[in-house]
Order: sequence, then C-alpha cells, then structure tokens
Amino acid sequence: MAIDLTKFIRRFAEEAREHLELINNNLIDFEKDPDNTELTDNLFRSIHTIKGSSKILKLTTVSDLAHKVEDIFDAICSQKIVSSPALIDIVLQGIDKISEMVELAASGADVPEPDEALIEQLESAVEGTLPADPPITAAQEPVVVNAKEKAEEVNALENGQVVYSFEALQNKKIELD
Repeated sequence: MAIDLTKFIRRFAEEAREHLELINNNLIDFEKDPDNTELTDNLFRSIHTIKGSSKILKLTTVSDLAHKVEDIFDAICSQKIVSSPALIDIVLQGIDKISEMVELAASGADVPEPDEALIEQLESAVEGTLPADPPITAAQEPVVVNAKEKAEEVNALENGQVVYSFEALQNKKIELD
C-alpha cells in the first residue's frame, strides 16, 4: 500500500518556507558580522532541517542541493573557509533555487535537478576556490550615513559650521601637483 505524501509535502513546504526566511534574514546579519558563531549555527541548523526533511520525503533534488549549501555552512563553522561577498552570493543563489524547488514540490510538480553550474559553484565554495571578489569602489559601495550622523551634519551646517566630506580611494595612486 502506497502512502500519499501530499499532506506531508505540504507541511514540509510550510516549514521549509519558515527556515528559508530565517536563512535569508540571518544571511543579512551574517554579512555584517561573519564571525558571529550564533548566526552561523542558526544558518547551519535551518539548512540541515530542510535537507533532512526533504530526504525523508524522498525529495532528493531538494535534499541534495540543501546538502551542498549545508556543506558551505559546515566549512564556515569549522573555519575551513571564510565569508566573502562572492560566497554569500553563491549561497543566496542556492537558497533561491531551494525555494523554487520547495514551491514546485508543494504544487505537486516534478522537481528538476538544479543547474550543474550552480552545483559546481557550491562545490567550489566549499573548497574555498571561488573567484576573488572584485575590489570595491566608491561607485559600487556608497558610504552609509546613519540618522545621527546626518542630523549632526545638518545641525552643523545650520549653525554656520564648515562640514568637510572626503572620499577614500583604495589601491589607487594619487598624484598631487
């Protein structure tokens, strides 16, 4: 007698959505504080739960991809690799693909294998062989001024004070006349 997995897959999808949302939120914080072991542990636990649950339900494509992402968090936890913008980008690509796969499974559709290029990038990330991040330039990464700093600047200008701003350039030769 075959068991109808439909209701179990729906429940899995609900829980996976919650974990995927947690992962996305924790990744934002992790980008700012990659040394925060609590965040890394939370990321690992969420993807581990998705991997295990999908494996139980025989959603092997979801489970296999989640395993690749889990390997990255494991490598970060064990300090085999360090976070970088390129690493976060590939993790986000993996999470986005897992989200798509979860929605397909929830709708009853077949879940295709993920793109081989994505798998290769995830595997490269675990080995620490992602391409180097390009240097950040002022045009790519604007300086963020918080509300307090902005209020101080406005207050200084209103009180007739001179406010200086400057731009720091990294890895650029500047010749002064």
